[in-house]
Amino acid sequence: QGSTPFLLDVYAKWCGPCQLMAPELEKAAAELGASCRVGKLDSDAWPQLAETLRVGGLPTLLVFRDGQEAKRVEGALMSGDLVQMTQG
Repeated sequence: QGSTPFLLDVYAKWCGPCQLMAPELEKAAAELGASCRVGKLDSDAWPQLAETLRVGGLPTLLVFRDGQEAKRVEGALMSGDLVQMTQG
């Protein structure tokens, strides 16, 4: 559904902050349930897509609404901040 927000975590396996944030992303996904889709993109496995998304630092968190980027944050966030990022 196009109106459902999509939270994308762009990460790398070697990125310490990315690994620390992984359980926080899982908590946020559980709290958000069906109100927001959550996905992860390994920037090393998909470098061209990471470049298209203009990822400069890791982790990069993107929220898309109606197919358009609505918010962007570089750096690890706690689950509460991730949930808030997807709101309005």
